[in-house]
Amino acid sequence: MVLETNLDDASGAAIGHCVERLWAAGPLDVMVVPIQMKKGRPGVLISVQTRRAMPTKLESIFSLETPTLGVRRMPVVRIGACQAAA
Repeated sequence: MVLETNLDDASGAAIGHCVERLWAAGPLDVMVVPIQMKKGRPGVLISVQTRRAMPTKLESIFSLETPTLGVRRMPVVRIGACQAAA
């Protein structure tokens, strides 16, 4: 699963704290990407790759640690490097 949220009203410290909490919860990967939001506002995209059994735990961290209005949940197929080379 990939979980994502866009933020344009969170401080760098709040984003860093959220990322630390997300990593502590045991996802496969956490990314923070700078993006441009509506009306040219700077923002960030926080994206988390996780196993299918974990999304609710991670979504609650997004909700508790950021001013998110919602989290996108998308099922994805993950292919490891060894599988891609075969």
